[in-house]
Amino acid sequence: MRPGERKGARVGLTAIFLLTLLFLLHPEWLPAAEESGRYIDEELQMGLADEFFKEGDYYRAVTEYRRFLFFFSRSGRAEEALSRIAKSYFNGKKWDGTFSACDEGLKKPPPSSRANEAYLLKGLALSEKKELSQARFFFQKARESSPGSALADEAQFQIARAYVKEEKWREAAEEFRKIDRTTKLYPKGEYWAKGLDR
Repeated sequence: MRPGERKGARVGLTAIFLLTLLFLLHPEWLPAAEESGRYIDEELQMGLADEFFKEGDYYRAVTEYRRFLFFFSRSGRAEEALSRIAKSYFNGKKWDGTFSACDEGLKKPPPSSRANEAYLLKGLALSEKKELSQARFFFQKARESSPGSALADEAQFQIARAYVKEEKWREAAEEFRKIDRTTKLYPKGEYWAKGLDR
């Protein structure tokens, strides 16, 4: 290559480099920038999954919550996504899916802050499958893991209902009476207990 050709080649490479740099610094100048897709972030992905959940499309909701966990596994909302997966399976009457999602949440170290929800949901799914003594076991775990909360009262109410399903009237009445007087569930529990006494 002659000296003049080398100089021309360098000028051409420099121009290409500068143009590339210019477009990298200002991508809006690229013609396709307006047509380019949106980047998915945590909020957008969770929003999509939540939308399917609200619409009752639980199969798609599970898929999108799983996608969230795949892309954002270290997110502060990962536990929430896993909890929603379990609720999606439950609402879709997929009991085995509910059990697996609850167990997945319960096995993750450190212990999940949503463990009490997982215990309650697992108990509800077992109750739907008529595995009532197992259901009561998980309702008790839910109650013990969140003392004094609305969830603990719900778990207590479900323990009593499990006895009703087994037609163990005396035990059911006793369990309904254990519901805290200060809670919203107390009048309902008292109504059931009185009815069972009769």
